[in-house]
Amino acid sequence: MKKTIFAILAVVLSVCAVCVICLFAIYSENSPKSEIVAHNISLNDSVYIIYFVDFQNVPSGVEKGVLVWTSARDEYLYGTETAKITNIRGTVSGYSTYAFTGVSAKMMSQNIYAKSYIKVGDDIMYGPLDKYSVLQYAYNKKGSTTMVKGGTIQLGELLIDLLNYGASAQKYFGYNLDRLANEEYYQIKTVNGTLPDGMTSGLYKSGEQVTLTADSDDANCWEKSSGAKVGVNKTLTVMVTGDETYTASHVDNDEPIIIVWDGTTAPSFAGGSGTEEEPYLIATPEQFAYFAERNNTEKPSGEYYKLTADLYFN
Repeated sequence: MKKTIFAILAVVLSVCAVCVICLFAIYSENSPKSEIVAHNISLNDSVYIIYFVDFQNVPSGVEKGVLVWTSARDEYLYGTETAKITNIRGTVSGYSTYAFTGVSAKMMSQNIYAKSYIKVGDDIMYGPLDKYSVLQYAYNKKGSTTMVKGGTIQLGELLIDLLNYGASAQKYFGYNLDRLANEEYYQIKTVNGTLPDGMTSGLYKSGEQVTLTADSDDANCWEKSSGAKVGVNKTLTVMVTGDETYTASHVDNDEPIIIVWDGTTAPSFAGGSGTEEEPYLIATPEQFAYFAERNNTEKPSGEYYKLTADLYFN
């Protein structure tokens, strides 16, 4: 008898568990969600960013819109934003459009971070983080021959003048002078890793040093888009010389990872303090070039160094 009761209870509990899982799956599928699916720059009467947002399963009457931050943060949360945009400009292809009009002349090169959101009671559901700027728009449209009806110059020419105007405004106001809008920029992308602001893509000045961080602690190899291996640590510091994509991975074999020099000099060693117990670590040809340059200029003595990878100087 007891065995029969226990068997029945087990069946009932199993059925209840399945029902809970199904209800959770149904709720998850039908729960409110949003995402910024595209962005653009308006150049009509003033310069501003337009966000195209896909809202799904949103209850009527709830607060929704776009949260905007004008600088990178560790967390992007409701209540910490630079601007909250709730007024819908209209719809395009079924997407709600919102405008961030807080882009002044001196902010042409400034990254703007944004998230779509839905607020239901005390619960806030965020979409993925978006990053955009007038500079990024100009980079994407570089050399564009588009002309509007009645216009006399091409879009590419307009954008050059716009960035020059932005750089002049930066100089006039003494604002963000290390990132002038009309300098030369390149797109740096990461796969299985992030840039200093936590994103996977961004524009950086020619000659700028950028530190990339792998998503996984097990990552022991960084590769450029050409397949050349350029790093063996979780972090990689590169000098920007052109558009490039860096991929982090874990190589599980006994073969040495040979790092190829890209001709630049790293800003520091891979780690260590220079003592016998904690020697400076040299993991890339760029760090070896830094070692050579430092020894030639500063002529330090009594320091210890350790080579942690096979380096190739072509």
